[in-house]
Amino acid sequence: MEFPMLVKCKLVFSLIILLVACPVHGQVNYTIKAHIENKKVILGIPNQLLHKEMLFVRHDLGYKQVVWTKQNNFLRLELPSIKSQTGVIITEDAGPYTKNHIIADFPILEGKGDENIHFIDITSLFIYDEINWYTGYKNVDEISKVLVEEVQMLKNEVVVSVKRVSPKISGRMKTEIFYSFYVLPPPMKPRLFDYRMGFNTEDQVSSLNYSLKNEKAAIRRWRLEKKDKRALLSEPLEPITFFLDPKTPEKWKPYIKAGIMEWLPAFEAAGFMNAIVVKDGSEALGGSQSNVNTSMIVWDTKEGVRGYEGGYGSTVKSIVDFRSGEILKADIIFKESYQKLTDEYIIRCAPLDKRVQHLPLPDELMGLLIQTIIAHEAGHAFGIKDANYGEYTYPFEKVRDKDWLQRMGHTPSVMNYTRHNFVVQPEDSIPPKLLIQHVGPTDFYQIKWGYQEFTGDLSIIEEKKQLEKWIQWQDSIPWFRYQIGEYEVKGPGATDEVMDNNNPIESIRLGLKNMKRTLSLLPEITKEEQDNEMLKRLYQGIIDLWLYQMKQPVSLIGGYDTSVVTENHMTVDYIPISKSLQDKGLEFLIDNAFQVPEWLSNPSFINRIQYSTYNDRLLENQKRLLLLLLRPTRMKRIAFQNTLDSTSNFMTRFFSKLQDALFLELDTKNENINSRRMELQKYYIHLLVKAIHQQHSNGKVAISELYLYSDYAKVVFLASLKSLKKKLEKKKSMIKNVLVEAHVNLCLARINRGLAID
Repeated sequence: MEFPMLVKCKLVFSLIILLVACPVHGQVNYTIKAHIENKKVILGIPNQLLHKEMLFVRHDLGYKQVVWTKQNNFLRLELPSIKSQTGVIITEDAGPYTKNHIIADFPILEGKGDENIHFIDITSLFIYDEINWYTGYKNVDEISKVLVEEVQMLKNEVVVSVKRVSPKISGRMKTEIFYSFYVLPPPMKPRLFDYRMGFNTEDQVSSLNYSLKNEKAAIRRWRLEKKDKRALLSEPLEPITFFLDPKTPEKWKPYIKAGIMEWLPAFEAAGFMNAIVVKDGSEALGGSQSNVNTSMIVWDTKEGVRGYEGGYGSTVKSIVDFRSGEILKADIIFKESYQKLTDEYIIRCAPLDKRVQHLPLPDELMGLLIQTIIAHEAGHAFGIKDANYGEYTYPFEKVRDKDWLQRMGHTPSVMNYTRHNFVVQPEDSIPPKLLIQHVGPTDFYQIKWGYQEFTGDLSIIEEKKQLEKWIQWQDSIPWFRYQIGEYEVKGPGATDEVMDNNNPIESIRLGLKNMKRTLSLLPEITKEEQDNEMLKRLYQGIIDLWLYQMKQPVSLIGGYDTSVVTENHMTVDYIPISKSLQDKGLEFLIDNAFQVPEWLSNPSFINRIQYSTYNDRLLENQKRLLLLLLRPTRMKRIAFQNTLDSTSNFMTRFFSKLQDALFLELDTKNENINSRRMELQKYYIHLLVKAIHQQHSNGKVAISELYLYSDYAKVVFLASLKSLKKKLEKKKSMIKNVLVEAHVNLCLARINRGLAID
């Protein structure tokens, strides 16, 4: 049986599209009228919606909170300052003042409305589109024609479909763009932002998301409210609902749904049963993701399209009510290619899973790889940021323990960039399903903190006191800690693509063993390939994984173990990594990064994939490590640690050890220096000379100062170069090898130029 209003809507649909703002958590019914007339979009705004908060959305670029006001004989679309439920004003594009910014004025059409509703022609809004949709955006497309295709009605939203025709060198290009006017519901009660937790603020571009301070802001989260307020576990009034893209291959749909549903137990821990629903895309409102009412899981892999074979970059696009942080819509966009997923798994897990030795990967394994990407992106859809959750905290001896991996996983959070477990050894006999990243204990903790309801009518400040008790769990459960990298990686707790345990050096030793095994397997894995492209790609991927592994001992040097001290209320402790561990980190780099083993630099198949030192990816990665090791931020941290412990004099010891290792040939009778070592030695000199001559910004404080070397660092560099010069001059008199002598002369020439300070 149909409701009379719906029947009426169907009868007049060809002439008037009704936007009905249906009751949502107490929302009043409002109606916007819209239709196409002579290829123009005619919008009718009733008096009840004047000054009523709406969203104006361009679905491919962004959204703005707007209001309509009546000014004599025209309607004005304004971009207001937003009154947040947290008690602050969010000015956004309105700048530092609280005055509204005018987007456009539209004359009221005579003879089309009455005292209760006003009709306007808003076609020009879509033709010119001069709105600054995001910071730095400017519409520079040359538009020759704009065609209004359709106006669509949803329950509280008008969607306008527009085709923009742009002249191109090779012909005309049509782009379909969707716009919405969405009537906002009454704002929900916000949950106050806290930098110690991993939730984005309502404004994702705000610097608060990347800083160690607690200003008033709301976190991003869905409006989940219990049906039964008294029950510990209750279904929500409205679950978080996603729709599967109809383009999604049928065989992957169960794995995509499973990736979303990995979060169900986390929401149960927060008190919500059946909090998430995944439906077929044919049930979606409006039939596409281009509306605020529908959250889609979009299949966008471009699989089979030439040039996109290695595609990646899955992401989430959300629309949020700035007043409260309520997530109104979140589209999960899956972009990972089969090649990217396959390569990543082979590189990390080939010795641990026999299924990878016969390509293509079986559907069950590929499905699990898709599932873990979806699980990660779902975390973003629920409001959680990418970051470092509990890294450098898991006990090293546990990441190879089957029982631990079944309960805790090899990483505390699916939001970490930890990837697959490459520390497990073949003799551990760990089931391959435990190598893949899943929703972890820290994800449960984040969802509980962000979503659990409190009994009683507590204010947001009273709620914050309750939430503070949960934050203090981080004191006793270190893998609940959330690390903000800010502008630099301060220590091993903020490194990516590695294992999240408290013994990075031993972890990497095991990782190198698996890397060696993988290299020996590559010829067999790729034997059915008709060319060497995959072999080359996998080798280069291993070299890049090697780089990521080596970045962790780099992070120990001048590094900190950062933790939040909650008993003193939101203060941060920077605990320097012990000097003995920093020394071990440097020694490990000397032995494994700047002196690379033959199995890595010269595998058995090297002649099949390389014929020149261009491009020597291994050398380029060695240079990156050296650059990271000597970057200004690290030098400043080491200098500061010296002031805390002046007896250690770590800066001087650090350079003495590093320089001696890079130029170890100067202290031996062996005159041979291979070409890679020569390049690395010259690059070291180049970095020091460049740093010594680096100019400051005339005393003006700017963010660039972070990346400028201090005078103290320059003094150390200068002393190091003078010491190196003496060694080179001494060695020069003993050299009989012509090439080595030329290399030494070149090094001396560069040092002399560096020492010639103005």
